[in-house]
Amino acid sequence: MTYGRGKDRNINILKEIRYPNSLGLLYTAVTTYLGFAAHEGEGTVMALAGCGKPRYLDKLREIVKVNADGSHIVDGRFLRFNKGSRMYSRKFLEMFGSDRQPETKIDERHCDIAASLQTFTEETLLAVTQHLYNETKLDKLCLGGGLFLNCVANNKILEQGLFRDVFIQPAAGDAGGALGVAAYISNCILGIPRNYVMRHAYLGTGYSDEQIKRVLLIHNMVFKEYADEDLSRCVAKIVADNKIVGWFQGRMELGPRALGNRSILGNPCNPSMKDLLNSKVKKRETFRPYAPVVLEERAQEFFELPGTSPFMLLAPRVRKEMEYAIPGVVHVDGTARVQTLGKDTNQKLRQLIKDFEAITGVPIIINTSFNLRGEPIVCSPENAIQCFRKSEMDYLVLGNFLLDKKDNQLG
Repeated sequence: MTYGRGKDRNINILKEIRYPNSLGLLYTAVTTYLGFAAHEGEGTVMALAGCGKPRYLDKLREIVKVNADGSHIVDGRFLRFNKGSRMYSRKFLEMFGSDRQPETKIDERHCDIAASLQTFTEETLLAVTQHLYNETKLDKLCLGGGLFLNCVANNKILEQGLFRDVFIQPAAGDAGGALGVAAYISNCILGIPRNYVMRHAYLGTGYSDEQIKRVLLIHNMVFKEYADEDLSRCVAKIVADNKIVGWFQGRMELGPRALGNRSILGNPCNPSMKDLLNSKVKKRETFRPYAPVVLEERAQEFFELPGTSPFMLLAPRVRKEMEYAIPGVVHVDGTARVQTLGKDTNQKLRQLIKDFEAITGVPIIINTSFNLRGEPIVCSPENAIQCFRKSEMDYLVLGNFLLDKKDNQLG
């Protein structure tokens, strides 16, 4: 962990906490102990934490010593990140019990260990941010690194109330380091003035309707072409009718979150929508929630969110009086991983949400990544067609083209 102060074109490092004293590696080690894949299953453990109680918190405090400023020391007798075939030792097993094998039953103990890990991570990060604020008195905070894909912990930092503005890089994991390197070289080494503000993450590959149509014809797909406004009204009606829609538009998102251009959409008003998405498309653990995308100007009506969440990296509480309206996105702990959609962002998705609201009264749609379990998010029209064919998705939208599954059955 590294933290410091940025001003003008300079970065002053205030403190470094070096390997092997790593909260991120602790989280990954416990993720593998709980039977999920390293660098992939951490989000699953975050969701599982909402189902348990932090009954193992004292044991975690024994193996990772945390100082008042949040600096921490990992006891190498319990965690050996780069030694042997696993990241935890026999001594760790003696303390926490046998590890869970992948795809086996999840019991209460596993939920409680996940909850303890999440709570430990949150309280340690809050100690760090409190110390950082005390040392700098700055009220703007930037976060990067894989640990800050933990939207529950991020929300706790925001709720701490120390910082007026919190920015979290949308590609917060290791891959996003490339963006930081580019910015550092440009601003700090070459001395180019800072003028870029990252307001959206739609920086990937895009395809024109002409390119998409060519792919559809090559694959012998049956489709209808619509004008923008007609497509939006039609898809809003389809989603309101509890159908599942693959939504492929514009340039692909940077980072691990689908933000409305490579997304699967569903109806948040339906309490059974999570089960439908799991059975028809995602095939993932039943305790994992699905995320809402909401018009930014309406977000505070439904969520206890003091600011914005454009990159789906905050998990505020759903307002108690609104849980009945959007049961499809409320996690067991009463939170939701929210994406807020600003007035200058993704006009196609904004219009779709408005048309959905005209039907249902709710300015929110379920937005989950356009992929099957274990596969990457689709990038190209060919990827989207393949995913559509392999799943039980009801409809596919590619640009301004709409495909009905009933018209595109294989064989």
